[in-house]
Amino acid sequence: MRGTGGAERLDGEVRAGLRQDNLPGVALAVAAGGRVVLDACWGQADLARGEALTPGHLLRASSLTKLVTAVVAFQLAERGRLRLDDPLVRHLPQAAAIVDPFDGPPITLRHLLTHHSGLPRGPYRRPAEAVDLLDELPLLRQVHPAGERAKYSNLGYGVLARALQAAAGRPFAELVRDGVLAPAGMAASRLEGETGIAAATRAEGGSTGAAGAVAPG
Repeated sequence: MRGTGGAERLDGEVRAGLRQDNLPGVALAVAAGGRVVLDACWGQADLARGEALTPGHLLRASSLTKLVTAVVAFQLAERGRLRLDDPLVRHLPQAAAIVDPFDGPPITLRHLLTHHSGLPRGPYRRPAEAVDLLDELPLLRQVHPAGERAKYSNLGYGVLARALQAAAGRPFAELVRDGVLAPAGMAASRLEGETGIAAATRAEGGSTGAAGAVAPG
């Protein structure tokens, strides 16, 4: 970004977006030529405490973590621990309990990676609300045959992570840490629910109520 005019314009647009979308805060980083040229934050990290958001806060990456899961899958494929076209049940036998009312082809790891498994989008649970996903497999029901069409599925990636863990014989958190986070220098990043994240570094944000107002979350 050249000159103060661009910075002022960006600042104005971000602040307008915060008001328009009723967001508690925004963190923005821009990289060019292999280095970070902008690292800035607006708004609050914690509405309850009135704490300003800073580049030192950790934020939930949400569905960006699907890219991390996919990287782990390809790493395991390169090491010969799995093939992308392996049936899911080869690595996760419990998945045989998933209900397929269409009598379609078996779900493969590739289907899960590309959102073609036929599994529904959710439910999605945060760790505090979670039960063991393996216990829920008999409750899962495909909404279309595997491979028929794309349907975004958080649930599918949760199942995929369990299959990758089984194929590697290691906890999924270790696969992510050793295969993705450590090589990228992301020492402060963790899977949600892991220990070792100080409360003071987490951006808690807030939640949007029925009237659309952001409240402490």
